[in-house]
Formats: sequence, C-alpha cells, structure tokens
Amino acid sequence: MLDLSLANLRDLSSKANKVIEDVLVNGGARSKPPRGEVSAVSSIVLDGFDGIANSWNPELIRDGYKIDLTAVFTHCRPWVTSSVGRCELADLLIVVDDRTSGQHISDRRAVLVQAKRLSNKKPAIKGKRDEVQFDLMFGWPSFTFEDPAYDKKARNFKSRHAPGDPSLSGEYGWIDLNSTPRHWVQYLTMNARTFTADQHLGQYIAHMVSGTDSYGREAKPGGLDDWSYTVDELLQITANRASSDLAGAYRGQSHRLGLITSLEFDQPSQDGGGGTVGEDGESEIWSEGPISVVHMTASRVDARD
Repeated sequence: MLDLSLANLRDLSSKANKVIEDVLVNGGARSKPPRGEVSAVSSIVLDGFDGIANSWNPELIRDGYKIDLTAVFTHCRPWVTSSVGRCELADLLIVVDDRTSGQHISDRRAVLVQAKRLSNKKPAIKGKRDEVQFDLMFGWPSFTFEDPAYDKKARNFKSRHAPGDPSLSGEYGWIDLNSTPRHWVQYLTMNARTFTADQHLGQYIAHMVSGTDSYGREAKPGGLDDWSYTVDELLQITANRASSDLAGAYRGQSHRLGLITSLEFDQPSQDGGGGTVGEDGESEIWSEGPISVVHMTASRVDARD
C-alpha cells in the first residue's frame, strides 16, 4: 500500500472526513440529502467516495501516486444462511488494491460493512433480525449464499488457509444523522453483542490505503481460500450487473460510478409488496441481489495522466 508519512495520513483522513460530513448533510451530484440509512449509504457510495478520491489525488500526485475508483450502489444485498440463521451478508464491500509496482496487485485489503442508522447515542443491537446479523459478523460461522448467481459451496472465513484476521472481515458502519456534523463511524464487533474500536470512516479509509494493520482484512486476488474467493465473486457479480443494466454511469478522472436500482428510495413504498417505511419516511425495501461496492486502486502516476 502507499507509504505515507504520519502528516500525510492525518491530512488524508481529515480531507476524507470533511467530504463525508458534507455529503451526509447535502448529498451530492448523484444523490439527495440523506434522510435515512439507505439514502445515506447511497450518498456515501456514489458521492462520498468520489469526493474523497478527488480531494486526495492532488496531494498524492505530488508523491507520484493516484487513486482510481469504481463505486456502484445497489438497492439490494445478498442473503446467506448459516447456523445462526438467515440474514443479509452485508450492505457494502470496500476493497483497496495496491498496483504501485505495476499491473499486478501486490496487496489487497477488503471489508464487508453492515450500515446502521444510529438512533441513540451508542450503537445497540435491537431485535432478532439484528441479532442474527451481528452473530454472523462476530463469529463468522460457515454460510452459504441463497442467490443462485453465487457459488453454492459453503464459505469458511476462518479457514487456516485464508490470509488475514477473520475478525476483520466485517464491521458495522453506524451513521449518525442527528449530530452536528453528521458522521459515519466504523466499529468492530465484541462479545455480548457490543462494539469497540470506533473510527470515523474517512480515517478508516485513509488507513486502508496506507495498509495499516487492522484496517480491512488481507485478501488474495484470484485466491482459492473462501475469504479471497468471496471478495472476488462479490466484485465480479456487481461488475457484471453494472455493465449490463446500469441505471446511470458517470465518468471523470478515471472514476466510474453507477447506480443499480429502479426504486425511489427517498419515497415510501406504494407497491404493497411487504416493504416497510422507516421513521424518517424512507423506504426500507432491500431486495436480494448484488452487493454495493467501493473499489479503490492505488497506482503510480503515468506520464500520460
């Protein structure tokens, strides 16, 4: 990953946090001001990460680096079944690749993120559905995907053949839309369904890009272990959908952003199909399908750039 000085790391963290705070208040070019969990995730995926890459690149280019970005928001998520029950795998996959040594990916960090809107001052798990989701991301029992688009084999993220620390495979992203400024904070899971190691998302992403330990889990592109294989598979399935039925694509500075949805998530559902409406008046419909993806690639600046 990028060899950043402590001063550079702090600067990138500050820039990223500022972008995230602004997007959570105002939305952006591709999203409205967030009113709930779903629109907050959409705004951060489509506008937040684009803003982060744009704010970072002038500084990185001076050191001979650049960040390219692919981000796709999908109004759906894959569902899985394990010994703890049935639940979604996660809301978002974040992957950072290091290509600074050439076309070969020399390092990859990845993390699955379950986004939740913070309703109280402290994160808390409420209800059976949330308990099942937490137990999956805390203990990572073997699980299988329900969607036939995914390989039917069982996944064991704790295999001794897999790289990295299994406890870093998934984190919670708690989104506070009531504070000033609004913010998104990453948390690791703890026993007794509690949380620890809070880190603002902007700082977390900066540390992923710098390869700091405990920020994302190592994965091997093309790896056959279940963790690396699943990361590749999630990226590929979202990419396939994005290339075939993308509702909107935006290009600029080597960034590719897209939205896979035909639903207006800022409006309550009118279809009578079992969707629910949150306290903020935002539709909470999540269908089964590909996961939202943020894929950042660090590379050397080419003379043609």
